[in-house]
Order: sequence, then C-alpha cells, then structure tokens
Amino acid sequence: MLAERLMRQQLTRQAFADVAALVRWCGALQAQDLAGGKWAIGLRTRGATLADVDAAIATRRIVRT
Repeated sequence: MLAERLMRQQLTRQAFADVAALVRWCGALQAQDLAGGKWAIGLRTRGATLADVDAAIATRRIVRT
C-alpha cells in the first residue's frame, strides 16, 4: 500500500516532465511557504529545476495563491 501511495503521489514515479501538467493533474498542491511549494512541485516533476518552477509561476502557467 505504501509503495502505491508514493507512486500515485508522483514521488517514486514521476509521470510528468512539465511543471504545469503536473499541477493540472494534481488539481492543487499545498505548502506552508513558497519554498516548500516549489520543492513539492519539483520533486514530483521529472527533470524539473527551480528555474522551471519559477518560470511556470512567472508566466502564469501555474498560479500561486
């Protein structure tokens, strides 16, 4: 069960290479602060860098509220 949950949370098998596609699939991600939110997105996106997450926020491909 644990392995399946980690997989479904995109933590052990990152199905998305695009930051916006991941966030769209998740519907939303919650974090206590901006750095934690960026980390959560980057961790779940295959090959994503901090610059990729920052660019998605700057171009409004993902929205921080």
